Amino acid sequence: MADGDALQIKIRSSDGNELTFKVRGRTPFQKIFDTYGKKTGQDANLLRFVFDSQRLRIEQCPLDLDMENGDVIDAMVEQLGGGGHSSGSA
Repeated sequence: MADGDALQIKIRSSDGNELTFKVRGRTPFQKIFDTYGKKTGQDANLLRFVFDSQRLRIEQCPLDLDMENGDVIDAMVEQLGGGGHSSGSA
């Protein structure tokens, strides 16, 4: 993909809904994630975005990952904490 070319990428939520975005290769993911959050009514900072089993960083862009037309990014609710409770008596 060339630097200035536009491509369509999809962001898929955990319930299977997809939103399509037409972006340029150098568009930072921060901008894409913020737009996704606004369109879905979610706080993008509370979501985790994954492509090819790799968590995306906001400073990256589609060109960094050699993304192509139709590629899908998965959006998941960030799991915070999750420390298990140990069994035993106090």
